[in-house]
Amino acid sequence: MENVRNYIQNVNLKTRLHDEYESIKDEEQFRNCMMEGFERFLSIKDLHKGEEAIVMGLGPSLLEIDKDRYEHCTKITCNHFQKVPNFFEGSFKPDYWCGAQGIEYLEDTFLNCINQGTRSFITIAKKTEFEQLIEKHKDKEAFKKYSYPWIWENQVFQKMLAEKYGKKNIYSRCNTITNHMIALSLWLGFSKIYITGFDLSYNIAMNKGGHTHAGFTIEKDNGESGIASSGMNAFEDIAERGQILKDLKYFCKIAYENNIEIHNLSHHNNKLPYNLSFKKT
Repeated sequence: MENVRNYIQNVNLKTRLHDEYESIKDEEQFRNCMMEGFERFLSIKDLHKGEEAIVMGLGPSLLEIDKDRYEHCTKITCNHFQKVPNFFEGSFKPDYWCGAQGIEYLEDTFLNCINQGTRSFITIAKKTEFEQLIEKHKDKEAFKKYSYPWIWENQVFQKMLAEKYGKKNIYSRCNTITNHMIALSLWLGFSKIYITGFDLSYNIAMNKGGHTHAGFTIEKDNGESGIASSGMNAFEDIAERGQILKDLKYFCKIAYENNIEIHNLSHHNNKLPYNLSFKKT
């Protein structure tokens, strides 16, 4: 991983996204935090080798699973998981949480996770917002112990995963958090990965069950109730959906080549195969 370490140490941090108008204030501190996150990632590489995980997106199919059947799995979820009614409680509390939205959406959940000992795989697209999050919480012991920050814009974790599995290319910045959770599962070394809540259409979910997500709805940017906001239309856009499936194929190829099983529990909703990657015996 020396190439990735050198990359973080030298990457240009002055770049901005199209709607980001300021640069980060302290490049050295930001870079140091990313380096610390990198070292923490190295410490958990293959931590769960040979074990089973359940990756839980927040689509309505999440509520269809038999929780008792997957209670033994390491549990990985994302973003606003606490909005799902009567689900993430007791023995089904998450072991890992993935967050990849803006600071106003992530911060409270992030703090609850690290304070409860949930390991948090965290990034924000805008480095300026990420810097704010880090600056506010970097001195907390829980932050140092349970958070794994990485740079979204520069695809740092993608480079780490590619190097682990000997791949020349990397997966994209992603337009669905579920793919990041699958990538994290591959990094952690699970031999069997179950995926649920991966429905691939907020509009169909809304029309079918009355909610965009598992028991709750995220409304449009303009405040109208109902179908998902413009920032949530990746599943309906042909090009965006194509990128989601391209990333998924990338993970499935890694899994196939390494005898890792990926089971698509949402196959009735997303219309993808149940057996996504593993070799038939």
